[in-house]
Amino acid sequence: MSDSIRFDLEGRSRFSTSRSPRFRTVHNAARTNLSFVAQEPEYDVIYVGRLVPEKGVHVLIQAAALSGLKWRIAVVGGKFFVPGGDEDAYVQDLYKQADANNLSVEFTGPVSPSRVVEYLSKSRVSVIPSVWEEPAGLTLLESMASPAAVVASNVGGLPEASKAGGVIFVPPSDPQALRTVVDDLLADESKRRSVASKGCQEVNNRSWKHVYEELTSV
Repeated sequence: MSDSIRFDLEGRSRFSTSRSPRFRTVHNAARTNLSFVAQEPEYDVIYVGRLVPEKGVHVLIQAAALSGLKWRIAVVGGKFFVPGGDEDAYVQDLYKQADANNLSVEFTGPVSPSRVVEYLSKSRVSVIPSVWEEPAGLTLLESMASPAAVVASNVGGLPEASKAGGVIFVPPSDPQALRTVVDDLLADESKRRSVASKGCQEVNNRSWKHVYEELTSV
């Protein structure tokens, strides 16, 4: 999963895994059946995930409301992973903030995995604005595998996913920092493509076969 989880568990117990060679962190890999095909971008920024406070969607909305480039945003997901259920006050507030600031935001609600691939394929930047200690975000890995450049909060196990420039990390709960980085990528297509390419390469270099080999070698 991530060293973040490992060290958190160590902090909650009296046992140090780092003292034993039998313990190691085995990181996740992205799904191998993702079929991304770069398309003409329809969205400047995309968020994929649940609409709950800890995922930081409100930080994205706040960043979009700041002065800068006009973003076309896709917010893909809902409070739950599947359609159904009432939208709570948090989700309703996201709608209100988007309307109050005249933002161009498409709230899709929950969609199928194939539709997630479609949305990522036609987006320029994927944002993971988590405000909690995200243990090991699979959405981050799947975004890295897509044609979009990835910007993520520097929290929990997220920074462990990229060591070669495939993700730009920003402080959590900092709309201005997020706005600055995303605007920079949108204004510089060469840089955006470079970050996206590095992310894709990092994900392609780690498959579930690697995960299996690491697990069975312990």
